Amino acid sequence: MKKLTTLVLTSILLMGSCINPDHYAPAPVEKTVIVVTEQRQPLPNNTEIPLFFKKEQNVPEYNKIAHIEVVGNEWYSVDQLINNLKYEAHKLGANALVNVEFGEDIFNVEKSRILADTLYDAKEMRVKRKTKLRQFMRGLAVVMDSTTLPVANDSIASHIEYIKEERKNRELAEAKGSNNRIVNITIIGAGIIAAIIASTAGG
Repeated sequence: MKKLTTLVLTSILLMGSCINPDHYAPAPVEKTVIVVTEQRQPLPNNTEIPLFFKKEQNVPEYNKIAHIEVVGNEWYSVDQLINNLKYEAHKLGANALVNVEFGEDIFNVEKSRILADTLYDAKEMRVKRKTKLRQFMRGLAVVMDSTTLPVANDSIASHIEYIKEERKNRELAEAKGSNNRIVNITIIGAGIIAAIIASTAGG
């Protein structure tokens, strides 16, 4: 019986390390959008959105559209956050982002979450589970005089292409995690049945 219990626990840990889609592609960002002014004119899909970081000098005049913040976990890169920020601004019709800033927060993880992550993550990740990293990128989406901005090209904007690829990768990651889960459950089930039969025969 003791061997059977050990087999079940070991199998759960092995299964969990293979089914988390975050291992293959990051989860969608969390976002907060506070609209200041409705922009009725949509932005063409070939328009690149420049960034003006916080405290940057010589920022052209602008009209405020919305305050935007996107948040990702430790799996996200700065480029991913920037492209998601641009994408949200683009949807609102803004053609630039000002007062842009990047930041990180580290906070304690609930005990129940630590246990769940220990079961569902690879062994080397467990040491990090007492704290969690939160990365954010925020900025003010605005409309500027288009003559002060880069000339639009003929191809689709880079941030739109980026988000399309990101979403495709996430769909593939979730499908891969789901397939791994099915395979692992089948293998584990077969292993448990074999262990029960062996245990009964040995008794």
